Amino acid sequence: MENKEQLAEVLDLPDSQPTVQTARQRRRSVPLSPVVQLPLWPEPNRGIPNSILRSALFGVVRRGRRRYVEKELIASWPGITIRYTGMKLDQSDLDVWLFAVHLARHHTLGSQIRFSAYGFLNGIGRSQGKQNREWLKAVLTRLTATAVEIAVGKRTYTGSLVHEFFHDSDTNGYVLTVNPRLAMLFDDGYSLLVWQTRSALRSDLAKWIHCFVRSHPPGVRHQVGIDGLLELCGSESKNIREFRQRLREAMGELEALGEVSDWCAKDIVLEFTRAETEADQDISVGVLANGGRFVNPTAKQNFTLMGE
Repeated sequence: MENKEQLAEVLDLPDSQPTVQTARQRRRSVPLSPVVQLPLWPEPNRGIPNSILRSALFGVVRRGRRRYVEKELIASWPGITIRYTGMKLDQSDLDVWLFAVHLARHHTLGSQIRFSAYGFLNGIGRSQGKQNREWLKAVLTRLTATAVEIAVGKRTYTGSLVHEFFHDSDTNGYVLTVNPRLAMLFDDGYSLLVWQTRSALRSDLAKWIHCFVRSHPPGVRHQVGIDGLLELCGSESKNIREFRQRLREAMGELEALGEVSDWCAKDIVLEFTRAETEADQDISVGVLANGGRFVNPTAKQNFTLMGE
């Protein structure tokens, strides 16, 4: 699709979320303080900005088809604009980025985060053999080599997904830093993923749709255009019938794991109700440089994805 208005029409969505928009309007009248520490969500969870969850930045990329793009406009939710330069990113790249951010939440952003390759691989559920150690270094290199512009409202983050890292091949130790400015994306809304649930999902589409579902409030019936989801997840398949079948399989996985209480994918629309989980009780706050705090607004929102 050529622009956000067309994507909004396919999804049949409001252009913005009232709760978040009101908070943004209040912030415009005062200088923004940089967030110096991310919310301290509990260990079983992983935090991620909604602007990333609702986009194809970490998409559904076929194996062996990864390609390099430059300033490519990434499919994303209305109100979010993403341009990306680098190798296309998939769900395994997201696993690494999620855990890097997870470790960073215990530190002042911009400070050094130290870890071993063995500990990191264990944290994302991978074996600690040589092949995976080399894979981890390759993914961190890929995340460092990215250039991304993420605009939410009038604010834009421009930089890499990992600021820099150092690797000691003798000890397999790492030192990594995350750009403090990335925290503005959390300030605009973030969601929590239960890592055990994500790890149990078999397909990349199931992992992506899990992220998408988690970015919306529980207990509300949502409706989304399936052709809009086809673009939003970054799928390279243009066969809507095939995609619908894969989507049904993915939603079946989420239902079996207790992430959705009911759903239906037929014709051109996906309908679902996200189940409330323990992660919804973990509404953490972030620390601002001036001592203030920001909260996760996702659990407070109450809206549907199609006009009623």
